[in-house]
Amino acid sequence: MVCENIIFQFIDNEYNGDRIFCKINSRRHISENNRLTEYLFISLITFIYYFLSEAYTGRTIGKWITGTLMVDSRGEKPSYSVILKRSFLRLIPFENISFLGHRARGWHDQYSDTYVVNKKKIEADKSVFENLLSLGKTD
Repeated sequence: MVCENIIFQFIDNEYNGDRIFCKINSRRHISENNRLTEYLFISLITFIYYFLSEAYTGRTIGKWITGTLMVDSRGEKPSYSVILKRSFLRLIPFENISFLGHRARGWHDQYSDTYVVNKKKIEADKSVFENLLSLGKTD
């Protein structure tokens, strides 16, 4: 989430057409009437970012940096409908504080039944599992 928040700091929220990049939290030129528009715009960009990156690669930039991967309860890439649900759940206000629980699992993971795991470790575990399944099989 930290890496994604840094990226979103560069999205233009002034809507003046002259500047493409500015800080999202900069409200010096935003009137009260535009705050809802700003919130909806940023929510749309956030949703698109998470949905597309996780639907096509299973990973966001933050997951690439940390060497993690999103999987379902079977250790496989989740379906598009699960990724869609997970992306919508990220838009819940205060969702970021959901990691403060004893399992440190965000609401977007809990309610979509997904997990963020170490990519190398899950690949090694899958390899061991597949090797065990192949024992005793004859071709």
